[in-house]
Amino acid sequence: MPRRGRTTPPPQMTQPPSGPAPASVTDADMDAARSSGQATPLGQVISYVMRYQDAWWIRGNGRWLQSTAALSAILDNESARITAQDAIVARRAAIRAAVALARDTAASAGDATGQTAPGPPPGGTPGPRARKHNQS
Repeated sequence: MPRRGRTTPPPQMTQPPSGPAPASVTDADMDAARSSGQATPLGQVISYVMRYQDAWWIRGNGRWLQSTAALSAILDNESARITAQDAIVARRAAIRAAVALARDTAASAGDATGQTAPGPPPGGTPGPRARKHNQS
């Protein structure tokens, strides 16, 4: 019985893909582009991937390398999702800051007048049965 299996060896990736070498940008150039608003990071915490000159750039070894077309397609899709998540995080941070400010304002107003901020009466809030019993 003949032996089944692969008759040709699998392709080896010993040669780099054909085509032009990826473009690169120095750290200083990318910092200047980001400062001027020409380059934007992929997300608030993903600063090693930037959108610049209608392409995605990845930081590596003191330089920024332009991404491949396949990686750019993935990053384009993920960019929308990450931007939406960043907006949710920013909105929650703003809500927490507003609550903290209101709490601090109420506490400092109580300190200035010598009073404390209003709270529940000692022993907690009476339930409906306790109020009904107290009224009779």
